[in-house]
Amino acid sequence: MDKKLVLDEKTLAKAKELLAELFTIPGPWIAAILVFSVISMFDISQTFGGKEGSSLTLGFKVTATTVLILSLIWLPAILRMIAFFGGKIKTGAGEADTPGLLKTLIELVAVVDSTKDKMDDSQKKEFEQIREKAEKQIAQSLAPDAEEARRQVVQLAQEYDAIRSRLQKGDYRTRKMNTLVTQVRALAEKTAYSIQEIQALYRSGNDGQRVAALALLRGHPDVACFDLVLDSIGHSRSAFEQYTALRLASDMLDSLNDADKRKLASLIEDQSQPGPGRYLQDTGPDLSRWRIAQQILNNMKK
Repeated sequence: MDKKLVLDEKTLAKAKELLAELFTIPGPWIAAILVFSVISMFDISQTFGGKEGSSLTLGFKVTATTVLILSLIWLPAILRMIAFFGGKIKTGAGEADTPGLLKTLIELVAVVDSTKDKMDDSQKKEFEQIREKAEKQIAQSLAPDAEEARRQVVQLAQEYDAIRSRLQKGDYRTRKMNTLVTQVRALAEKTAYSIQEIQALYRSGNDGQRVAALALLRGHPDVACFDLVLDSIGHSRSAFEQYTALRLASDMLDSLNDADKRKLASLIEDQSQPGPGRYLQDTGPDLSRWRIAQQILNNMKK
């Protein structure tokens, strides 16, 4: 047999093994995604008043969220590919960058973070493990050192302001802002920002920098900045900022002392009351903030 042909066959066999390793998706992961996507199709709402009293309504529809959740099936494979190739794929013509894969990875991690409230505890644990691995890879791909990581955070804060001014309010704009928060959160460890620097960033007066500061804290929650969380929930400049602050409060919950928990509960209850400047009611098309707030209150009772 021709020696060159033998070598080619060996190379082909190794390539097949590599592809099988890269694109093998664990069965439990697929099962969890499918179950989670089915759950996302159902919406239960309760109405009050009228002659017949309160009633429950069960809705069933495939939404954009359902489609995004289904796309998470490929998250482990994309993560392995980026980690293996290091952001570049060698070809006969040289090296091909893989920004498309990185962008997809960032978007999928953002989906995990924005939808995990609907998961059960076992699903959350599995998704969190994947998210942590993914964020390490995102940080490695975005910035080689602390200086570049800090530059990226400043740029992402500016992009946040641009997105809010350029795009109309809606799901698409929210998804874009979620991807920015995901990137800042992933860069948090590499930036090595001090608590004082994060506090200064938040108090800069710039909306994008406020959200960037909250996102950095989501990467490394520190109760020394809990006053920023309370301020952002009580005096948010946008629905998205309050949403990010509530997620941060949930991340910090296990580390808070009883006094801080009481402050948080009191603030949430106040924000849940009707009136100007209060935004956590269970009404309107977007209940994401209300759901997180209720989950925080429920977790405090456990």
